[in-house]
Amino acid sequence: MYAIVHKNNVTITSEKWYVGRLNSELQDLEINKTIYPTDETNVPITIDQDTKILKYLVSYPPINPRIQCYDGPTYDIQEDKVIANYYARPLNLNIAKGNLKEEITRIRYAKETTTIQIPIPIINDKAELFETVSVSTSRETRSLISSKLATTGNDFINWKFNEGWALVNHLDLELMILHIDEHVQSVYDWEFNKHAEVDNCYSLDDLIAVKIIEKPENLEEPANPGLPDSGVV
Repeated sequence: MYAIVHKNNVTITSEKWYVGRLNSELQDLEINKTIYPTDETNVPITIDQDTKILKYLVSYPPINPRIQCYDGPTYDIQEDKVIANYYARPLNLNIAKGNLKEEITRIRYAKETTTIQIPIPIINDKAELFETVSVSTSRETRSLISSKLATTGNDFINWKFNEGWALVNHLDLELMILHIDEHVQSVYDWEFNKHAEVDNCYSLDDLIAVKIIEKPENLEEPANPGLPDSGVV
């Protein structure tokens, strides 16, 4: 990255060597000088006694994103470079509480739409016996099971589990729905209780003390969670 420094002030920064952007700034500063693509290898460049083009570096301190954010930057202008120093600033308590609630809701969604083991003994299409089966708790799967439950009488139907194809009946579908509902309700109860815990925080230190269950590694963050509520670079 690059910066134009004029009279000891950073007037513009550029992520790359964009000569159009740099030349436009020089024109705005009423400096009769043109920068070319090949000039990049000459940085630092002294334009005149008040103006230089220098390398631009950025420094971020470690922060606790639950209660802090970055502010700044302040500039450390040296002979051959400019260092933009960002610093940590405490978040407004209400903003920090809102952010933590959103994080809790994202974790609840990931926990809600996972895979659970249900005690339905099956013999799959490969004649393998399983005492439990893996069932997705995604909203699509819940809708599918509910639909089948409404239309399946006493007949057996083919169902594809992670363990393979197996025959299931109305009672099996009911058991699947029961266990899924218990799981989903438990994670919503967790979210409700954690939101209440956040509401009862009266300082940033209180927020730090709130323990949240991290999303298991095998769960991917949804691209579009459809929530009902809302490192160093």
